[in-house]
Amino acid sequence: MTKHILSILLLVLALSASHCSLAQDGIKKSTKTQVIEGKKYYIHKVDKGQTLYAIAKAYELTVNDIILENPDAINGIKPGQELKVPFVKPGTKPVTTSGDTVVYFWHKVEQGQTLYTLSKIYAVKVEQIEKLNPGSAQGLKAGQQIKIPGVKKMVTTVPVFLDSNKVPKDTFPFKEIKKELYHVALFMPLNYWKTDEINVDKILQNQQVFPPRTELALQFYEGLTLAIDSLQKRGLKIKLHVYDSDENDSTAILTTLKKPEMEKMDLFIGPFYPGPFAHVAKYAASKNVCAVSPVSQANRVLFSNPTAAKTTPAVSTQMEFLANHVNTAHKTKKVVVISSGSPKEQFFINSFKKSFDTLRHARGNDTVTVIRGMAGLSPLLSPDTTILIIPSNSQAFVTDLMRGLNEVAEKHKLIVYGAPGWINYDNLDYEYLQAVQLHFPSPYFIDYEDSLTKIFTRKYAAAYKGDANMYVFMGYDIGMYYLDALYRLGTGFHARMPELRYTGLQQKFEFVKTDNGSGYENRAVNLVRMIDYKLVKRN
Repeated sequence: MTKHILSILLLVLALSASHCSLAQDGIKKSTKTQVIEGKKYYIHKVDKGQTLYAIAKAYELTVNDIILENPDAINGIKPGQELKVPFVKPGTKPVTTSGDTVVYFWHKVEQGQTLYTLSKIYAVKVEQIEKLNPGSAQGLKAGQQIKIPGVKKMVTTVPVFLDSNKVPKDTFPFKEIKKELYHVALFMPLNYWKTDEINVDKILQNQQVFPPRTELALQFYEGLTLAIDSLQKRGLKIKLHVYDSDENDSTAILTTLKKPEMEKMDLFIGPFYPGPFAHVAKYAASKNVCAVSPVSQANRVLFSNPTAAKTTPAVSTQMEFLANHVNTAHKTKKVVVISSGSPKEQFFINSFKKSFDTLRHARGNDTVTVIRGMAGLSPLLSPDTTILIIPSNSQAFVTDLMRGLNEVAEKHKLIVYGAPGWINYDNLDYEYLQAVQLHFPSPYFIDYEDSLTKIFTRKYAAAYKGDANMYVFMGYDIGMYYLDALYRLGTGFHARMPELRYTGLQQKFEFVKTDNGSGYENRAVNLVRMIDYKLVKRN
């Protein structure tokens, strides 16, 4: 812990942090084109102040699309440099009709995409994709071309209403309202009332711990400011207003929402906790402004708040994703759940069983067997492969269980699926995890070997003299998604969120409207697997 963290805290408490910049001219597509090795490119000449991100957006591509054609750009670009920019977005091919009248189009698989996520993106069934792509059930690889049934049309849950009189009262049609300057309210658990208790010298000597919630908030703030810094270079002008928000103090939130400046807010980020967020979401809905819940998994924060959005998928969503994967990857195999007996695991188990039984079309036959601990596992072991689900988030229980399953794996082939919380475990023996072929679902995953991640971590280290953790990445990804949408589409962007899919450094964003009258849930989940003693995202 360093002194700069406390200085940032005191600065945030003293002032509403504001970030403004001079407008930058919009980047225009180059008129110069060239065919190189049979492929057509725009030849883009980099101007002063332009970034890879801004150039990619101008051509409706991703940064990776440009880096793949210009490998040296990974180390940065400079004025006067010429870049090869694909004339046609990679992976785009015309709709094809086969002789048996089956209509399909081609999709280029992106990193982390599975049959399940593609079925959600294009509103088709997993089985339909499998039928057109034999062998796809064994997994997809980035860059792979696969057939998608039907005519290309990404799923959206927001209908277009041409007659304004027919718009349901709980649905906001998209209305583009762009501004020169946007105001954003950020609510974080700064706990300013505890600052008098902080002794910097004791913290530096490891005699006192920096308040964990305050540290989390500052890390999120640091990531968010880096996103703002990137977007400023594209011309975004923003004033960020920072407010303290305690977990249980609803009275303070209601008082804050009465401040005059609230009337001009174009976006609300936070509070981090469900109770206070509900008040902010209700206020935001009354102004037809988006309110973002960055941490909470609870879908209840979206109920009756049609402009609210939650970036962390609910446990039930993650279990639906896991059930779909297990059913697809292990079609006929029986599944065994090993529980620690903790009541906290029951919701996890029930959510998984409900989704799994539905997928298996269970009719009175229980497709999932639940046991407590390893007792009773032996007679359930399959002669080929046994599928185990372990819902526990108790690190002590999981550590002991992995030791026991490692011995079982010496004689029996196991595939273990753990809980999302395992992404944060740091004391599990990788030998054991490799032996049991560990998988687990997680909304978050940071590939530190990724070139863009390396660029970001260097940028963060230069700005804040530390290592970026998940809350830094969370602040950055949320900032890049929402502030970019605000900048490009204006204050009504939330009505188009199901169309605005984005892959950040840690999170993907794939929003679905939960129901009429309620807000949007991010349903993007990763499947993480242990391969060659490393945790990687499985395609």
